[in-house]
Amino acid sequence: MLVAGEPYLHRLAGNMPDGTVVGARGPNGVYAQKSALNDWLRQIYKERAEIYPNYPAYSVAMGFWTEGAYEKRVGPAAARPPTDDVIKAFEFLNFDSPAGKVMMKLGKGHQAVTGTAYGTTARSTAR
Repeated sequence: MLVAGEPYLHRLAGNMPDGTVVGARGPNGVYAQKSALNDWLRQIYKERAEIYPNYPAYSVAMGFWTEGAYEKRVGPAAARPPTDDVIKAFEFLNFDSPAGKVMMKLGKGHQAVTGTAYGTTARSTAR
């Protein structure tokens, strides 16, 4: 069992026994659900890196989506309001990302929650 092994699946291909349980820190990489945002990220990442994105790539993308959600809620970064106003703007914010819905719902609306994912491995001859 690999509790957070999703980032290494592409490196371990062919070296992991069938039936290995693999978890992820959110629905990223092979666990991300089909959506326009996910399709877009997978396409541009594959074109540039020659592999599909995994958890770290989705994590970086999430930073950009958070900035976009911020700008949508409080305006352009150049006109940044006081810190307390920014904190208030993010409380209970929900937005879509390549990894699915992000909900600021824990810690009085200050901590993000996303889905999680687990799966099992199986060898394939498909390329």
